[in-house]
Amino acid sequence: AVFNTRGGSGKSAATVFLADFLSSTFKKRVLIVDLDPQRSSSVALLGEERVDAELAEGKCLATLLHKTVDENPEATDARSILMERPPGQGRGRTTYLGPVSVMSGSRQYWKALDARLDALALRDGRRGHSVLKTILKPLQRDFDICLIDFPAHETGPITKNGLRAARWWIFPCVPDRSGSRDIEGPVEAFLEACQGTKHRPQGLGTLLSIC
Repeated sequence: AVFNTRGGSGKSAATVFLADFLSSTFKKRVLIVDLDPQRSSSVALLGEERVDAELAEGKCLATLLHKTVDENPEATDARSILMERPPGQGRGRTTYLGPVSVMSGSRQYWKALDARLDALALRDGRRGHSVLKTILKPLQRDFDICLIDFPAHETGPITKNGLRAARWWIFPCVPDRSGSRDIEGPVEAFLEACQGTKHRPQGLGTLLSIC
């Protein structure tokens, strides 16, 4: 989880740079789950036109989450919605960008999905906050690391699904007074998302997004 409840803290930038760094320098198989309706990570890696085109073809995380809530058999194939950023081609000693896979959502369906997950959580909190984790589980052997990017100023059901799916947490933070003061909000969001479970994501540290 690259997570902070504050907008402009550098979540999407950190997600993209980490994905490129891990895939290019360490040859890791990286998946980005873009939970932000602005799709900043997806657009940065693939371009807005391509993201829109692939969403129009049905490669939509929001649609897959809806199907999973419905317990639709089609929802088990998360690979069908992956968007691929191919590796850079080159010669010599230069390190070129490695391949990165992306799951992106549609702004059009995001509010409806948030409301639906909220209703499910009211009936069954554990299942309502574990839909994304259910989707990602079959992909564990396909990737070495999954980076989850989050929306700003949002701690609703979609955010809770992302937090419940995460094993580790990086806290991107602008190093000013308000940035350091805002740590309580993200911590409370994690505790609420994991309430009633033994799941406790481990903190990897604070990433200063401005030096």
